[in-house]
Amino acid sequence: KRLLTTTGEPGRLGEPGRPGETQIWDAATGQKQRALKRPGDVPTCAAWSPESQRVVTASEDGAVVTWDVDRGVPIHTLKAHQGPVTSVAWG
Repeated sequence: KRLLTTTGEPGRLGEPGRPGETQIWDAATGQKQRALKRPGDVPTCAAWSPESQRVVTASEDGAVVTWDVDRGVPIHTLKAHQGPVTSVAWG
């Protein structure tokens, strides 16, 4: 099960896609903007930050990763879970 997440402005979608990638899409055009890549990862869900500049992803290996979406790089990785992480949210 994979969960799609959306932003307000500028209207982007985050989709946990094939193994190792979370796809970022432009909601207005349907064009892929980038792929957030973490080899060996099987993403399960994602959530946008309130300002829509970062996205947090979770995966079957128990990792939670915060990404700088515009640069396409991970900012922080938390590996504190023994099993899959199936839900993430910003507080």
